[in-house]
Amino acid sequence: MYLSSTNSEVWQRTSRILGERELLHGAPVLAPARPCPPLVCPFPPPSPFAPSIHGFKFPNSAFPYTVTIRKWSHKFLLNGFCGGMSMAALDYFLSCIPIPSTTAVPIEGTPLYNYLLDRQLDSVGRGRDLDIGRKFVAWTRLDDARVQELTAPEFSATRASVRAGKPVVLGLIYAKEKVDLRKAFDNHQVLAHKASIQSPGVTDLQIYDPNWPGDGTVKIRCAVLGARVHSWHIIPTGPKPVRGFFRIPYTKRLPPCLP
Repeated sequence: MYLSSTNSEVWQRTSRILGERELLHGAPVLAPARPCPPLVCPFPPPSPFAPSIHGFKFPNSAFPYTVTIRKWSHKFLLNGFCGGMSMAALDYFLSCIPIPSTTAVPIEGTPLYNYLLDRQLDSVGRGRDLDIGRKFVAWTRLDDARVQELTAPEFSATRASVRAGKPVVLGLIYAKEKVDLRKAFDNHQVLAHKASIQSPGVTDLQIYDPNWPGDGTVKIRCAVLGARVHSWHIIPTGPKPVRGFFRIPYTKRLPPCLP
């Protein structure tokens, strides 16, 4: 995933899409992509979200993105636009525009790459408005019990939203670190689109996970235990503990019309 700065840090981002030009505070100049003409798109859309139909056909992990953190004078190679892909997939779905059919990873500088990069920046906050990025850092520093408590209302709101046909972009907290905030890069972003009860107190949130293109079996299993929610990321390689998760604000955008 991609995260931005805290209050006291200056982050510089470098992407090959811009010829290794440094970007300060997430304000890149992106090549324009021509959007599809506006369509009459009902809400909710005529069919429910399905990762095999409405998700991208290529994996998130194929996107290298270099971040320079001046505080540590070190560059980090981040593999993925998970937040951008989650938001963009929802853009296409809500706009009733077919998602690009390519199975190849978009080349840097192309309209699709630019759009995903742009949405990635949206998914963590832009410029000095980095509330989402700060939230990832803050939750990474908390103890497990506190993260599970904070997850409880997020889970309830997410479940209600997807049951109403409104998918939700989620930030998943894997990392736990109070000092080395670089660990916040180990977190993830996905799109929840359905909820199903497995047993009393246990609910699966079906998700589109950009790391697993086309896989409709990936989910977040949530167990409510008192005031806390315990969760696991169910993926083809086996369950992975999730310390907690929260909703990421989403505003619909009209995506580029691409084959």
